[in-house]
Amino acid sequence: MNLCVPIFADICMRHDNLICFESEQEDAKPEITPTLIRFNGKGDAGCGETFILEIGQEMFCKTLRRPYDLAVCEILLAANAHLPSLRLESDGFFLESRDPITGDGAWDQAMENVKQYKILYEWVITEGTSIMPMLNHHAKTLAEINMPRLDIFASTLPVICNKLI
Repeated sequence: MNLCVPIFADICMRHDNLICFESEQEDAKPEITPTLIRFNGKGDAGCGETFILEIGQEMFCKTLRRPYDLAVCEILLAANAHLPSLRLESDGFFLESRDPITGDGAWDQAMENVKQYKILYEWVITEGTSIMPMLNHHAKTLAEINMPRLDIFASTLPVICNKLI
């Protein structure tokens, strides 16, 4: 997940008004390390379950579609692009739970938002009643593509992480 740390930091900075370390610690920044990311929503933007993604650990988090759900979806898409073995599952993947006009706002918006990191996903129907965000196979993997944003973060990453932790 080392390659994802600058992307995780950027996602957390973009959602700084919505996320923090724990919902009752609104001034504490999300925890971001090469092996772990952890945050919850601030106040009403969060819920009782803190989002934790840790290498080698199974993780489950019910966001109840609160506002911090968008940051969770973006982090999971970025992590999945770098760690294809990471299996994504969501209530938002069931066709019957999606609004026929607007879809599932958090996942659809997250797929759009991660394009800035050259991470491209498309919806694929699986098992007849659900869909999955799948990496666009026409794009190169995250490790193979030129990531100009990573060049920007190379010199500032320690500063960003110190501010976030």
